[in-house]
Amino acid sequence: MKKIIPFKKEIMFKTNINEIISIALDKNLKIDKDKIYGSFKLYGEYNDYEENKPFSIDMPYENYLDDDFNLDNATIDIEDFYYEILEEKKLIVNIEIKIDNIESKPLVEREESVEETFEQ
Repeated sequence: MKKIIPFKKEIMFKTNINEIISIALDKNLKIDKDKIYGSFKLYGEYNDYEENKPFSIDMPYENYLDDDFNLDNATIDIEDFYYEILEEKKLIVNIEIKIDNIESKPLVEREESVEETFEQ
């Protein structure tokens, strides 16, 4: 089974963004029991109407999954990544994180003891 987890981040630049010249995303994510944690690194180059400028942004990430899943064999990857420029200085980054090979934990059945009382 796979699960897609959306991640959205607003990033404010010091100068106006006329155009994104280049952009790349690296991930450093780990799984520990029911927790996914790590960071994304967004980097590239943009034009601010006057010159091209480099940028590099670290974005920490942490998310807990439901206890109903076993993540022992799970893998993490980026399913999709896109961005948009808002208000000339704001970059909105959208990342879809794919968790694959998720296994459902078996349901534990409980035995209920039933006491019957008989009248004689």
